[in-house]
Amino acid sequence: MILKSWKKVLESDLLDVIKEMKSLISTPAVVILTGPVGAGKTTFSKYFVQSMNIHSDAASSEVLSPTYSIINEMDRFVHADFFRIKQAHEITHLEIPLYTDDKDYFFIEWGRPWINELIRIVDEDFNFYEIEFAINRSVDNEEIPSRNVIFYRV
Repeated sequence: MILKSWKKVLESDLLDVIKEMKSLISTPAVVILTGPVGAGKTTFSKYFVQSMNIHSDAASSEVLSPTYSIINEMDRFVHADFFRIKQAHEITHLEIPLYTDDKDYFFIEWGRPWINELIRIVDEDFNFYEIEFAINRSVDNEEIPSRNVIFYRV
């Protein structure tokens, strides 16, 4: 079910989008981030952490791309990147419940193929959402194209 959608979102708009989105989320929440490489999933996660006012020197640097670790936690926020996950049993071996205990948000990039496995593993108190990012074709010689963002309840 679509909860909200935004058109032509620029990076400068992300904190406003996040503020609106937070008003629609019931925590604790699993948020699946979906979209092509370069669509802004990691950037969105970094801005979300920023919006939480997590006072950690490492907070913004802990939201990393798939080249690095699979799961990082910052205060009440957990960020995972399943880009390299190939089989469902790999999700089980991550011991996700250890990361999500007492967390408000669990963001997962590249998590769509694993939603059923996640629903089985994650505590039943968590609500599931998905954010889908689409890159708009560059018009008027934009250096950085905008994104369309759709927010779903799973």
